[in-house]
Amino acid sequence: MTKVSLWIAHCICAVAILVQLLVRGSEYDWMHGMDASIETAQIESAGNRAVIAGLALVLALASQGFVAASTRSTAERRLSFALAAGSALLFLTG
Repeated sequence: MTKVSLWIAHCICAVAILVQLLVRGSEYDWMHGMDASIETAQIESAGNRAVIAGLALVLALASQGFVAASTRSTAERRLSFALAAGSALLFLTG
């Protein structure tokens, strides 16, 4: 596997993790800060954030699975596993 393809796969994973960070939480959390009488749990949401976060997780896991399957370096496989585990943990806690 070439260095460029490894770099691209890691960049894809980094973007997927960034997307997961950006879509965390409720989109209406800011309302409680402006008016404390509004409960954000009462506002219904379509749940699109969970779908986008799930797709980002799949993309991150696929890119790191590709890296782990196609490299011979143990250090690269460990990095791939760490990035995939971090992405999964971020998804589960979000």
